[in-house]
Amino acid sequence: MRNPFSSIPANIRWPMFIIGLLSISITASAYTFYKAHSDGGPAIVENYYEKGKNWNASAEARRNGGRLDVEIRVLPATGDNNMRPVEVTVRDSTGATVDDLTGMIRGLRPHLAAPVASVPLRSVDGTPGTYRQLLPMAAGGIWDFEIDGSLGETPIQTTIRVRL
Repeated sequence: MRNPFSSIPANIRWPMFIIGLLSISITASAYTFYKAHSDGGPAIVENYYEKGKNWNASAEARRNGGRLDVEIRVLPATGDNNMRPVEVTVRDSTGATVDDLTGMIRGLRPHLAAPVASVPLRSVDGTPGTYRQLLPMAAGGIWDFEIDGSLGETPIQTTIRVRL
């Protein structure tokens, strides 16, 4: 069987080969850069060793949290102290409101190791499935709101990324 590339002169074949290798390298690098930044970029994980040891329990809580529909609204600051109300609305997979969620909400900046604030969820009277809390949020940008709690005996964990 005859090689189809033997009819191409060597002074054209080798530069095409080199250009092909460079194109593959550039394409792979661009794809890697895109995937690394497609979810907001890297985030520093506080106390990663303990989180790694408790991976199975955390994975179960994240699966349970993934079954919920969580909506976060950050309202304007309430004064000079940059405390902003954060309103969390939680619904289950059927669309019914979730009224018995207990736990903490953490305001995180992905580029910082420690949470900016960690406060208990507080339900809003007269509005089922809605929880509101004040968090110190002086700067705009990317914020992660991590809800870590439980519905009865079921552990719940979910993180919502918001750009302010």
